[in-house]
Amino acid sequence: MSQHRIHIFGASGSGTSTLGRELADRLSLQFFDADDYYWQQTDPPYILKHVPEDRIHMLLDDMNKTEGWVLSGSVVSWGDVFIPLFTSAIFITLPQDIRLHRLRQREKQRYGDRADESDDRYEASKAFLEWAALYDTAGAEVRSLVMHEVWMKRLDCPIIRVQSLEPVAKLANEVIAKLRSN
Repeated sequence: MSQHRIHIFGASGSGTSTLGRELADRLSLQFFDADDYYWQQTDPPYILKHVPEDRIHMLLDDMNKTEGWVLSGSVVSWGDVFIPLFTSAIFITLPQDIRLHRLRQREKQRYGDRADESDDRYEASKAFLEWAALYDTAGAEVRSLVMHEVWMKRLDCPIIRVQSLEPVAKLANEVIAKLRSN
């Protein structure tokens, strides 16, 4: 199983990182989150982006240190170099209302009262949630269902489609069974 090089992607809030960590743990693989390479480490987080060349270099460097891995998050707009490395891809979906509820909870957990209307993170949180809500209806110009469908046509590996309504343990069991059957 250590030969797996799995890419998990979907809408923000769909559970890619949660499932990715679970699979990496169960399959004894290294876990990478695309956000850790996309965004510079700042306080508050998610403000400054790494340039694409730096993201690619950092992630490839980390991937080359291990035989198998799980990469969660979207690399659609900057990660074509990774396409030949994937042995499997997992496309995860979740109904928009549940996904946006998760994201609102996550924003509150990350920023506490700073995400309230009168505080410094409010506008950034509001903009992020508006962007995340576009996923199901936007075209290929932004991270969207359309963009991910186009991305999947470019992948040379088996693609497993799952919906993350189940608890992560049950979802991981489903994915592992499908990985073994491929």
